[in-house]
Amino acid sequence: MIRRVGIRSVAAAVRVALFVSLFVALFSWRAQAQEVNLARLDEGPANRVYVRTGAEWAFVAGVGYAHTAHVGQRRLVLLGELTAPWAAADASDYQARVGALVPILAWRGWQLAASLEPTVRGTKNDVGRMTSLGANAGFTGGYYAPHWFAAGELGFDYTLTTRIAHSQLYRDTVYENARNGWYVNPGGNYRVGGQAGASFGRYELALRAGILRDMLGGQPMFPLYATLAFATSW
Repeated sequence: MIRRVGIRSVAAAVRVALFVSLFVALFSWRAQAQEVNLARLDEGPANRVYVRTGAEWAFVAGVGYAHTAHVGQRRLVLLGELTAPWAAADASDYQARVGALVPILAWRGWQLAASLEPTVRGTKNDVGRMTSLGANAGFTGGYYAPHWFAAGELGFDYTLTTRIAHSQLYRDTVYENARNGWYVNPGGNYRVGGQAGASFGRYELALRAGILRDMLGGQPMFPLYATLAFATSW
């Protein structure tokens, strides 16, 4: 009897681990980065609202707000963004992030910026509701002029922990004693790509594209990303 209970416990743990791993695999493939013309931070408007659409982990649409602040001699872009898939609108499937982008090096028109963005992701399906906490860190560098820019980007999107609330269907068909709670199953992906944009008046248009790789260097289900963003400033 003791051995049988142990086997069931191990099997249940394996099922939960696979479930969490699947969530991390599916929802850490988001190639988030901020498209900003760094040449306009000093003289341009401080407030910026943007919309973005394209293919990342799915066909997605997002809206965000960014504010340029000055801390001593350094410029700081503070941002917040909400993203969701538009193919099947569902309020339970989302990504929300806040963060900051800081230019760290500049030489003539060449600039390098670093960013850090804590991230919350959520989804709901037949087996349960899942919410993950993570962070997105990256570098963007290239040539920035007042009316255009072209840059490369390198980043890492990391999921730290995931909370699972199992559905009744999961309990009825897979494991009736499944426990709701936070599960530590870290994972993430690297992104390497580029971005280019044009600025005209108080409007900006930017295109991003690149490739994704998981932590072991393998290709995820969606190995490429491409987005188009439109912004207005005041």
